[in-house]
Amino acid sequence: MLHKLAYLLIFVLLAEPAASGEKERSILTLSGHVELNFESEANYDLDDNEEQDVATLEPKVQIDLTYRPTNNFFTLLSLKIRREYRLWEEGDSKDRNLQVEIEEAYFDASDIFYPGLGIRFGRQTIEDERQWLLDAEFDGPRIYLQLEDLRIEASVVREDYVNRDLLNADDKGDTVYYVLNGRYELPKKRYVTPYFLALNDLSDDDEDLYFFGVQSGSRTLVGLRHWFDLAYVGGKDGDNDVSGFGLDIGGSYIFDAPFRPRLILGYAYGSGDADTDDGRDSNFRQTGLQDNDGRIGGVVNVHYYGEAFRPELSNMEIYTAGAGFRPLPRTSVDILFHHYRQVEATDDVRDSDFDRDPLGNNKTLGSALDVVFGYREIRNFRFELAFGYFKPGSAYGSDADGAFFGGSELRYQF
Repeated sequence: MLHKLAYLLIFVLLAEPAASGEKERSILTLSGHVELNFESEANYDLDDNEEQDVATLEPKVQIDLTYRPTNNFFTLLSLKIRREYRLWEEGDSKDRNLQVEIEEAYFDASDIFYPGLGIRFGRQTIEDERQWLLDAEFDGPRIYLQLEDLRIEASVVREDYVNRDLLNADDKGDTVYYVLNGRYELPKKRYVTPYFLALNDLSDDDEDLYFFGVQSGSRTLVGLRHWFDLAYVGGKDGDNDVSGFGLDIGGSYIFDAPFRPRLILGYAYGSGDADTDDGRDSNFRQTGLQDNDGRIGGVVNVHYYGEAFRPELSNMEIYTAGAGFRPLPRTSVDILFHHYRQVEATDDVRDSDFDRDPLGNNKTLGSALDVVFGYREIRNFRFELAFGYFKPGSAYGSDADGAFFGGSELRYQF
């Protein structure tokens, strides 16, 4: 039980009083949000004759406590309370237990030994702009150096090294992550981020991989907004040598006109492997901790590989086209069309939400249509609504039926 409370002691062990003469500040702050998520998955086995529909409702409360005794030191404790309810599910259904999780718990000390040099230690979120590489909470140290428009970070971390749930036992993470990246801010809200990431698997799976690549993007409100992800993955997966290549490029053009209409185009490619028995695996794969979730000009994130399908970019080409507009300044509508093809025809799709595998004799996986609505007109209030439909292609056979997704999120921040 003591190791579960380790992060809670950060506030006591490292707190320092504010120096005399410093400008008064709010030393202790309390914030957070309440959230209600609903998701419905229909026909994810791609068979109308089998009923496997699922609908879940998950209320969440997150409480963030920050202690900042000086300008260059602060600690954060973030607790999340949640429970998932199964509104309906074909077959046996069971609600999840109440969970009280340590979402984040760290201390941060900046300007130590050198201006801009700092360290953050504890459980902390590490993610990239589009959550294409990482989106998770990790335990361990992160060292950073902030030099005007350049930020360099280095981390040696592990997922769930300390138990996350205070009420229920968790599986301990068995992978160590070594992360090195630099982010350079360019004019007109553009950025470029080269990175290196290594995964050392301590389990019997023996998956030791490394990634290096570059990310780039922009966040303009009018004109061209782009994204660019380029990565190489190498290493070992069991007895196979891994060597794969991934690319995701695209953008949206936002017109300076009423309702700010925009056009969206994107292309993603993850290399495949025609021969899986030669000791060399040419399939690209993502880290396994990606979320593939980001903004493309609207006020909320979208799952840019499809709301229903949500595949990992591996042995796949994804073509995306769409349009969007803002009927109000902080309200957006996005309509996206996706087309999916395998690079090499196989009977497997890596990390898809669907229960059915392709046959392995055709590359055309199918197409999808998404509609995403976002509303943020009221301060501290956010509402999202997403619908997705997936139409299977020849890769799943002539008898495969379509799948549907519907989801909503209601959130108030305090």
